[in-house]
Amino acid sequence: MSNVNDIIANIRNVDNNQDMRDIIDAVNEQQKRIARMSSRKFAVGDYVYFQNRRGEQIDGVVTKVNPRTVSVRVGMTRWRVDAGLLSLEPITNKEVA
Repeated sequence: MSNVNDIIANIRNVDNNQDMRDIIDAVNEQQKRIARMSSRKFAVGDYVYFQNRRGEQIDGVVTKVNPRTVSVRVGMTRWRVDAGLLSLEPITNKEVA
């Protein structure tokens, strides 16, 4: 993690807007690249799992794979989920007291 800490420290030393915009553009491009790589793990017909905003596990079938998101049919509902949030295995859900 020290590499990440060094990067963060260097970002905090940036003193002009153009350099900051360049950093933001690089981060956004890397996020898109990671999302595209994640979506390649899934194919139409795969049975997948994800958690909704309340932390409940949802499972469904992939109906479409987009470059950054995956369409999942859950019953009669269609969800568009970021590929990084999907799993091919059930998600172990820890109970919160």
